Amino acid sequence: MEIKINPLAYLKIYKHSKRYARDDRFIYGLLTGYIEEGKVYPQDYLPLSHSYQQPIDFELKHEIFHQIESFNQAHYDPEFIYDQIVGWVRTTKPGNTQPNETDKKNQIYIQTAYCDQAIAMFLPPNADQYEMSIKKLKGELPEIDKESRFEEVDWNFGEIEDIDNLFQLVIDLQTGRKKEKPLIQEMFEKPITGAPEGAIEKV
Repeated sequence: MEIKINPLAYLKIYKHSKRYARDDRFIYGLLTGYIEEGKVYPQDYLPLSHSYQQPIDFELKHEIFHQIESFNQAHYDPEFIYDQIVGWVRTTKPGNTQPNETDKKNQIYIQTAYCDQAIAMFLPPNADQYEMSIKKLKGELPEIDKESRFEEVDWNFGEIEDIDNLFQLVIDLQTGRKKEKPLIQEMFEKPITGAPEGAIEKV
């Protein structure tokens, strides 16, 4: 099964990576979209935060779960296909897009508590799409646990249905460049110059 990623979501990931990601600094974000006939359609990207050296354990950073719950509650519609959190994203060190044990723990939370079809996207600091890896934990609920294994998910870019959004993205980039505005703003964190290793910089 192949999932289709909205190119605009990828462009937002690219902007987030361009601003914050480094070999020793990882970005984190959430993918929003919808599920149709058991298939994931990522449509947008919410840039959350970044960390130095060590991956973020979602269990220790409850703001991430609050953001997921808030988004899902705001968009829930029992009568129609609705937007929800369908996955998460983080950058990795160059040449190594394989998930670690913290990534597995985070994926267990997302896939069992919020969306059983949720995906995890891992990509290098430059957000190279050709090195991007998309995975999910193999198995069905409630069997998914720490013994579950990641499986690769085939993906491709979908069509841009709303061309106005693409034009607006280009306009925003040009406007931001002229005004020297940041490429993208994280939802609840921003960098602080000289942060120590392992620190997560707070607003």
